[in-house]
Amino acid sequence: MKSAKKYIPWGVVGLIIIAQFLLSAQSGNSSRELSVSIADRILFNFEAILKTIRLSSEGQFRLLLDGFVRKLAHFLAFFVLGIFTPLAVRLTIPVVRSSKWAPFLISFCILFVIASLDEYHQMFVSGRTMSISDIILDMQGVMTGFAVTFGYHVTKRISAWLQDDSDD
Repeated sequence: MKSAKKYIPWGVVGLIIIAQFLLSAQSGNSSRELSVSIADRILFNFEAILKTIRLSSEGQFRLLLDGFVRKLAHFLAFFVLGIFTPLAVRLTIPVVRSSKWAPFLISFCILFVIASLDEYHQMFVSGRTMSISDIILDMQGVMTGFAVTFGYHVTKRISAWLQDDSDD
């Protein structure tokens, strides 16, 4: 059972990738409807605050919010992948366990290919297009996930070092 636990991060990675590709397979109209419904929920919940924002029209703000929701979804999905993929690589590929950077480099390559394939696949979906800016945004999410992971490990090591120092 213990050896099976090391594959849990790959399960998380796999589920996110499957969800990403299923969402990317939606037609442009279906995808727009989903992000607009999320934007509408946000608008409804923050209606009082939004009344203080002076835009030329509510539609303009809704369009802006819809775009933000779409970009945030890209960023967050790949942010989580940027946390779990290096962990999965480190746990399951013995050669890289002792390396500090190899899991991140391997993960970066894997996730770049996935982001690129996701965008390429959208060229064949009605109402969707390939967007290099979405690949860049995806990779920014990955790099942020890497930074959080790396920061966590550095903080953990500093804490352990300070703990050892205080025991003297």
